[in-house]
Amino acid sequence: KHLNNNAILQMDIVNGANTFHIQPNEIIVGGMPNLSLGEGCYVMRYLTDDEHQAGFIAGLSEASGVGHIIPDFDKLLQHGLGDLIADATVRHDAAIDPAKRDFYQATILSLQGVSEYLLRFADLAAATAKTLSDGEAWEKTNLAAVEARLRHVAINKPTSFAEAVQLLFATHCCIQLTGEPTALGRLDQVLLPYLEADSISLDEAQEIIDAFYIKLDEKVQQNRLFIEDHQPFGNLAMGGASGPYPQGASLGQWIQQITVGGTVADNKPGKGTPAYNDLTRLFIRASARLPLNAPCLSLRTRKDMPEDLLEEAATAILCGGAHPILLNDELIIDGMHRSGDNIGGDGMATETDNLWDSAVELRSARNYACDGCYEPQFSGENWFALGGFPTLNALECALNRGRTYLTAGETYLTGQVISFTSRPTEEIKSFEELVELFFEHFEWLNRKAINGQIQGFGNNTAVPGLMIV
Repeated sequence: KHLNNNAILQMDIVNGANTFHIQPNEIIVGGMPNLSLGEGCYVMRYLTDDEHQAGFIAGLSEASGVGHIIPDFDKLLQHGLGDLIADATVRHDAAIDPAKRDFYQATILSLQGVSEYLLRFADLAAATAKTLSDGEAWEKTNLAAVEARLRHVAINKPTSFAEAVQLLFATHCCIQLTGEPTALGRLDQVLLPYLEADSISLDEAQEIIDAFYIKLDEKVQQNRLFIEDHQPFGNLAMGGASGPYPQGASLGQWIQQITVGGTVADNKPGKGTPAYNDLTRLFIRASARLPLNAPCLSLRTRKDMPEDLLEEAATAILCGGAHPILLNDELIIDGMHRSGDNIGGDGMATETDNLWDSAVELRSARNYACDGCYEPQFSGENWFALGGFPTLNALECALNRGRTYLTAGETYLTGQVISFTSRPTEEIKSFEELVELFFEHFEWLNRKAINGQIQGFGNNTAVPGLMIV
């Protein structure tokens, strides 16, 4: 339902979040929460008391978003909210399993929430325009155009470049508002069809991208004196375990990662086709000309990368913002393509009635993008879990009978025990024996790390609004 102008303009700011506002000269509108890793984010409490207590025991809460994945914004833009709602409704009505019906119902409600979010901002644009004077004719015209775009993409798929950026940003805001710190993916590839179908100039497209950057950075605080501590219990969870994150090091980490350039995502043999385009250049220029903390830009490089784009990237780095981060496609694609080889062993397909297939398609490897912490991900195709151990621990354990030297001191005397008790150093007669013992400790520590990762996997899952993309 539409609200009257006074109700819209006088809405309360909950917990100081200020996620519902608009400026008359804005091109892209919406409101990001104050969600950096260190600052945390207020999220709506929806668990029952019993669920909340069970979550507390597991170290989780409503704020235990995982993030660290790349949503499939291409799917969102190609279909639009209306078609996605219709598809989820059909799946809901056809489902027999109550758990599946609940999931599809949650998905429908989440999509409707994004649609209502856009309509509320459309109402705000209209209400704000009515407060402007006759001398602010340009601002009134701009707000009318913003309102029209918002009402269109609230149901329909975008038909212009500005509409595509607006729908993507609004959905990104809604995902972030649920406490999910997700990145943005290969936006020069995702948005290119909408630029090519539009009649705007590259200068106009640059202005839209610049506006998009400013909105992503809007809540970043550069001065720690103005930082508010929003970390609740269970703040952000990776690998099934929540924070809190160290605030001295992660207050300015906003996870807003954009990846551009690289290779076309297909299965063609060979080195693949370069994927650089006009938008690649515009994103690099936005990072160069806007001295912002967020978003971070990653540029996928190839040996046949156009020379002018390499010059643009060098100029951007020299501007002082450390962007773009340079990624080597030749190495990363090969590694990601082979990352699923023979996982689980040769007999897994037979044992699981062909339900298990760990092989990675070349197309998926070529479509990688960085999440907010820079891990390469399969865009729109993978979930995130975190595990591992410092490999030098295995060497310390080999030399110190299963203990680490780093922890030796008043608390753990000769070091904390983290592995099996192996023979003392004086009984190791050769370097080959040390190497053999190192790998024995390595295997034990690795198995323990993997076991912990598997046990934690599934403790928390993404909110329905993220799962649909």
